[in-house]
Amino acid sequence: MKLRSLLRRRSLHNFSVVWQAQNWVRRRFTRSGQFLLMSALLAATFGINTRMALAYQLFGFISACLLLAWFWTLTWWQKPPRGLKISRSLPVHASVGAQARYHLQIHNQSQQDLAGYSVLEAPHDPRPSREQFAHAIEPGAETRNWFDRVVGYYRWAWLLHMNRITDIAELPLPLIGKGKSLQIQHSFTPFARGNLVLRGLWLARTDPLGLCRSLHFIELPAALVVLPAINEVHLPEMPSARHAQEHMTASSSGDGEEFVGLRHYRSGDSPRMIHWKSMARLGYPVVKEYQAEYFTRHALLLDSVQAPAGVAFEEAIVLTASLINHLHKNDSMLDMFYIDNDCHVMTCGQGHLQPEALLRSLAQLQACNLPLLEDLHALLLSQSAQLSACVCIFLHWDAARAALVAQLRQQGLPLQLWLISNQVQLDLPADMQVLPVGALTAQTLAQTLAQQDAKHPLGEPT
Repeated sequence: MKLRSLLRRRSLHNFSVVWQAQNWVRRRFTRSGQFLLMSALLAATFGINTRMALAYQLFGFISACLLLAWFWTLTWWQKPPRGLKISRSLPVHASVGAQARYHLQIHNQSQQDLAGYSVLEAPHDPRPSREQFAHAIEPGAETRNWFDRVVGYYRWAWLLHMNRITDIAELPLPLIGKGKSLQIQHSFTPFARGNLVLRGLWLARTDPLGLCRSLHFIELPAALVVLPAINEVHLPEMPSARHAQEHMTASSSGDGEEFVGLRHYRSGDSPRMIHWKSMARLGYPVVKEYQAEYFTRHALLLDSVQAPAGVAFEEAIVLTASLINHLHKNDSMLDMFYIDNDCHVMTCGQGHLQPEALLRSLAQLQACNLPLLEDLHALLLSQSAQLSACVCIFLHWDAARAALVAQLRQQGLPLQLWLISNQVQLDLPADMQVLPVGALTAQTLAQTLAQQDAKHPLGEPT
């Protein structure tokens, strides 16, 4: 065990050094420069034999070009231009697979025109930590040999890919006259959910040969939440029966409304609910609040207990986000039950959170290996009397989950069941929607639902 731990630590250090060197080369050299750099290494390999005149001469010519470009970046532009100020305006959030646009505001307060510059974003470091590298299990690890499992290159590559959220291309800047300001739009497309952290900008200028860049770092920290992807989900209408809700208040709709008091005005409140006399006395707007005792309330359970990080977990996040987008209505409420080091429930609807708040929580949700299955199920059952219907998303199927479904059915609660798994299960409920791992795309999802919904409508008992 000590030898294996030592090999893993040494492997992590070596992988980090190689990644850092590759990242440095990508920043310092353009694509043409990288191509010539690789060509020089190949020519040097064959040019050791001086009788091979072509390889020897090619190595000398390429090396001279690279050295000349590198010397220019070291001597021609030692300091960034004075009076250049750059700021960034990011959107509120972005979504996986959707192009996100933001703006860069550039102010040239120097006494010279600025030309030939470009900017490169400096994202967060995606390298895994020692603890993450030691405990993570990449997909297909059980099929690898002993050497690959101990050294962990495939685990490193998988974690590096999982920790990366997006790639932002280099943005060339146009000519900026002295004393002028410019606003430029840039865009990127996230390919993973999570917190996108930007450390700053690299202000770059390329040499006349177009091979090397001279770089100056501008500290400009910012963060952006990338929401999960949302697919179109076509389901039968959920039951709309209303149930009595305890300690629930709303400002407009609901049955049996009763005045309960005044509160501060919130954006979106109807002007008809403003209490003008109190507003004139207090000097700020207040609205009348009523207690609506009956709501249509749906539950969405993401049962990811002891689910390893990987494709199945990410597809469960995508499915949950798609169902939130489908189930949320203006006149109903939605409770999302999930695990994040503890059992949580979030409610969106009247007088509560917006659906974006649930999606932001999903964007930052990580796989949890804690044994909290019974606690999560108990939390759902404790509120089942107030629910109109329940949607359950499972990554595993066993006796405990079958017992939960049976208890919910005994209470007469309509269910929509989902299972994301490649394992063949023989004891699944007849109305279970099964999605194979890796098949959650808009087209395959629509085809699967078209085949299964015709046989098992929502709420049909087993």
